[in-house]
Amino acid sequence: MAIFGRKVMNNRITILGIVVLFLLSLDVARIFYLQVLKGDEYAAKAESQQLSDTEIPAMRGTIYDSDGNILAQSATVWTVYLDPLNIKDKQRPVLIAELTKLFDLDEEEAKALEEKTRQKNHYVIVREQVENNIKKQLADFIDKQAMANCIGMEQSTKRYYPYGSLASSVIGFTGADDQGLSGLEQNYNDLLTGTPGRLITAKDAKSNSISDDYSTSIAAQDGDSLILTLNQTIQYYLEKGLRETMEQYRSKGAYGVVMDCNSGAVLAMSSMPDYDCNEPYKLTYDKNKKAIKKIKDKTKRVRQRALPYKISGAILPCLTPMCPAPCSKPLLPALRWRKR
Repeated sequence: MAIFGRKVMNNRITILGIVVLFLLSLDVARIFYLQVLKGDEYAAKAESQQLSDTEIPAMRGTIYDSDGNILAQSATVWTVYLDPLNIKDKQRPVLIAELTKLFDLDEEEAKALEEKTRQKNHYVIVREQVENNIKKQLADFIDKQAMANCIGMEQSTKRYYPYGSLASSVIGFTGADDQGLSGLEQNYNDLLTGTPGRLITAKDAKSNSISDDYSTSIAAQDGDSLILTLNQTIQYYLEKGLRETMEQYRSKGAYGVVMDCNSGAVLAMSSMPDYDCNEPYKLTYDKNKKAIKKIKDKTKRVRQRALPYKISGAILPCLTPMCPAPCSKPLLPALRWRKR
């Protein structure tokens, strides 16, 4: 009887040992799966949760005329964003009231802002391309109300054209992402565009930044600048003459080029109607506005609104002393480039 009981006990111990070994093998297999097969994937997820990688925008290169006058220049602006998950109920009315006042929001926009403060994430953009004066007021408010974990600002850039429509058909303009869309801005986009930098910081479980001791930054490299052969004064008088010609003869467009007959350098070049480089999608000629208003079909109206920019952005044919007859070669102002 004792021998039989001992055998039963041994069988139970054996079965228990097998079960334990089986469970251990499952744990080992699970560890192998997580650390070896899925190791890189989970490491990347952990890094994304622990690190914040912010892009530092690079300044676009400046465009000068032959006398060094600035025709196009980039300046620092700011993107204001919220961290709704860190906004407390008692902070919400104060924050909304301040942003409504700073950005001059109407009732509907203020309501939309309140909805943004209740979203379930850590990043919601409130306003882009905020000027430095507004940024300073907002920074003072954040310090006073201790809301650094609720609202933040990221550096960005905005393109400015000091002379508005001067040489607009030559210079062109950029889009919201600082990409050249027309004229020299588009033609020399790779040269003018800089290389963005990076700011990598550690963050805690609530996505708040940790001490600067854990941060790493890579400086941005600004784009190269262009020096044109265009002369601001000559360009002004050329455009003035073209406008007077259009008004006198009621023409749809006018084109003109002024060149140095000895060197072939383009001193002025323009095509009318033109536009304000700071507001390229805004119609500037009353004649075009009236014609578009008469169009009842919405699709045709949209197409016609784009027509003035196609005309003003046209590239004139080459008419240099070395090329007496018109040809298909585009004529661009001769230029030099220099690093910032």
